[in-house]
Amino acid sequence: LNGGAPVRPVVLAALAALFFGMGIYFMAAGGQVNPAMTVVTMRVTQVAILTGIALWRRSVGGLRPSDVPMLAITGILDALANVLYTSAAGLGMLSLVSVLGSLFPVVTVVLAWWFHRERLQPVQYAGIAATVVGVVAITVG
Repeated sequence: LNGGAPVRPVVLAALAALFFGMGIYFMAAGGQVNPAMTVVTMRVTQVAILTGIALWRRSVGGLRPSDVPMLAITGILDALANVLYTSAAGLGMLSLVSVLGSLFPVVTVVLAWWFHRERLQPVQYAGIAATVVGVVAITVG
């Protein structure tokens, strides 16, 4: 695309944004009824879909048995974060929770930089700065 981004990553990013937004919407809706069951239903659905894909492809994508404990810890912490997010959204605090939740990509990038010594690109520094400035602007204004 004449020096621009290839089409496939852009389409995948757009689909990820769409499905992520739908997930947040449904977590907020489910949080009004039962936050824990909302997250359990999400996890069961995700595991079923990923199991189906693994069986269809006959591959687990390079997953090793030694990876399972860290994946389990990550999954438990992610589920806990989703229960807390869903509970807060169900209590009518979506405006606060969504702003704080928007920081998770920044935290992910910073943790990758910290623990894995990943080099950040200038655009990532700009994204971190823009996110922090946005959160401050929303908080102040």
